[in-house]
Amino acid sequence: MKTKHKYLLLAGVVVLAASCEKEIEKESPADATTGKMITETISAQIEGETKATVDADAKFAWTGGDNIAVHVSNGTYVTSGGASAAAASASFTVSYPGGYSRDAFAIFPSTIVAADAAHYGQSGTALDVTLPASYTLAQVSDTATPCPMIAANVAGTGWTFSQLCGLLRLTVNSIPDDATGIVIQFPGNKVNGAFSIASPVKPGTSTIATGTPASGEDQITVTFAKGTTSVTINLPLPTGDYDDVFITPVDSETEVAAVRHISAGGYTAQAAHGKKLTTTMVSFSVSSTKKVVFAPANLVATIGADYASTEWFFHANQYDMVYTHPSGKDYPYQSFAEGANIDLFGFVGVGATCPSGLAEWGINESVTNSNYGGGEGENDPLWHDWGENVIGGYTANFWYTPSIEEWEYVFATRTAPSGRFCKGKLSVVEDGIIGVILFPDNFVRPGDIDTPEGLNAGTSAAINNYTASQWEEMEAAGAIFFPSAGHRQGNKISDAHVENDVTLRIRTSSHITGDKANAYRVLFNNTNMNFNSTTVKRSTGMTVRLVREL
Repeated sequence: MKTKHKYLLLAGVVVLAASCEKEIEKESPADATTGKMITETISAQIEGETKATVDADAKFAWTGGDNIAVHVSNGTYVTSGGASAAAASASFTVSYPGGYSRDAFAIFPSTIVAADAAHYGQSGTALDVTLPASYTLAQVSDTATPCPMIAANVAGTGWTFSQLCGLLRLTVNSIPDDATGIVIQFPGNKVNGAFSIASPVKPGTSTIATGTPASGEDQITVTFAKGTTSVTINLPLPTGDYDDVFITPVDSETEVAAVRHISAGGYTAQAAHGKKLTTTMVSFSVSSTKKVVFAPANLVATIGADYASTEWFFHANQYDMVYTHPSGKDYPYQSFAEGANIDLFGFVGVGATCPSGLAEWGINESVTNSNYGGGEGENDPLWHDWGENVIGGYTANFWYTPSIEEWEYVFATRTAPSGRFCKGKLSVVEDGIIGVILFPDNFVRPGDIDTPEGLNAGTSAAINNYTASQWEEMEAAGAIFFPSAGHRQGNKISDAHVENDVTLRIRTSSHITGDKANAYRVLFNNTNMNFNSTTVKRSTGMTVRLVREL
């Protein structure tokens, strides 16, 4: 079985200052035989900037204590003294044996240069630099960052430092009190370890790229004191394409909360550019003692010739749904052809009367209920949990399908000061998308968003309208959206994507004892919010939204 994951994005792109001019004050040359050390003071001026380190717009400058590694003509590196001040102008002092000279380049920070990487720039030797796998909060928080730069020693032009990486400014809110760090994972991208930059040095074009590490991993850990509930960190990222970001609060490498998912939406990290991401660690109570986080979007299957070749994943956006309305048909439908996508699933089972194959997972266009289940009562060996059995994920059994009791608790029982849910319309596409918005227990509504109408009222006719930018804010604060995807009988979809008509049916993991034809579900429409219905056929295709326990 193949799996793929798509997750939701909140980001804005900003520009990172690319270079700074270096003025060199040089002592008189010394003969190598004297053993005298040559000492140089390198004055660093950030052109056009008045603030050191990384400012609110993710522009780079020096900070007090910064060190650079200078390559010398004897094939070694020397490390400078610390920057003279935390200001836009600073100076660095380096010493090396008389008779030699600065012959190629300098690197910032000095700690990323391998000590034995001699003779770089000569005979085709590459430069190896190392990006750390972990940082303390002080190293990357507020305005600080170890974002690597390189400067070539070009005669007559001074020294110009250029970025080797992109920069991610990540804000994480509502971190659990018992966390001592967060793990930020970038699947498919190496973001730490040893990277090789081919000779010769070309500042402004030479970069550390995700596809060029000699070794490394796809995650970075940032540690901090217990009780830290919000951080803004500045992470150097190798250049390349990024799709997903996972954030997991940890305590001594043990997860203390569910992973939060952000999609970079096809973002390409570029040298001299920064990106801002903001997310909130949120939770939803599904009982008096149990909290969960929701999957980033509804479940989807790309139908294969059999189960083993079927792909399971999540929609790219919370509001996405499979909705095809072909010419010549007066209703939308979902195809069951190989290669087609389906996101409305029947209740599933592997009983004696249930055919084997895709029907076991709710993929069957038949309207016969027995094609979706079999057996008798509680002994029916139901394969009712898409999370446990098909999607997998970040860790074993990462997702699961909520029971009817859990759905009822999250929508109708739990305490949520800002409201449990409301009906809404997202203007993210032409004509908008109608659905239900679910708010986390600890939801803090963005300051420019009004209190929605019809809170906690399934019968309310109020449809709250949100622009694309407003929904980005809501989603960053942890709001969940269920699109009005309707329901499916055979391949025909009814009541989906209808203007001002919220019709949503959600599958649960609960079956009805002794009833082979029906199963429990959650229902929303313009006049009703209903749980525990015994009239929903197993063959009816419905939305599946998975959760993970904290």
